[in-house]
Amino acid sequence: MGLFSSIGKLLGGDSSKYIQQGKEEELAFAREALDYQKGVDAPLIGYRNDALGQLSDYFMGGPEAQQSFYDSAMASPAYQNYVQQGEERILNNAAATGGVRGGSVNPALALNSFNVAQGLVDRNLQGLNSFVNPSLNTAGISNTYGNMGATSRNAAIAQGQNQQNLAGIGLNLFGTAASAAMQGQGG
Repeated sequence: MGLFSSIGKLLGGDSSKYIQQGKEEELAFAREALDYQKGVDAPLIGYRNDALGQLSDYFMGGPEAQQSFYDSAMASPAYQNYVQQGEERILNNAAATGGVRGGSVNPALALNSFNVAQGLVDRNLQGLNSFVNPSLNTAGISNTYGNMGATSRNAAIAQGQNQQNLAGIGLNLFGTAASAAMQGQGG
């Protein structure tokens, strides 16, 4: 800090500490908002990453990975329930039409089991796919970072202007004193 800024600081007061304090307070609130925004998005990002991994396994992992989806679907209580309901309908329809002993019941029962398994796998894949594009607040987070940068920049500019103002006060005082001294010598 120069001589004139020091003189200006003594006479006009220095607001730099208030500018710095305001910047720090605003940045603290922005960090709090940023932490909140990131916290809200964190589980969604985790779900997305898990879903992408499972979808990748199914579509790019080969037959073993696909089989694990079917095994999981067929081990679920929903599978057992849907297969049982389908079998009951098939057998009831066959009994009502007199076709219980006919050759169409066994293929229908087998097809029922396949359709239930395929339906559950499809539903599970759709469920995973629903997590792939979560509604993240990336724009809000990006804007918060930008606002934090603007706050720091504006505080630095204000501190620079403050130093210039203080130097101007000191220079004006020096000029006034020099002028008075010159007039005092001349008269």
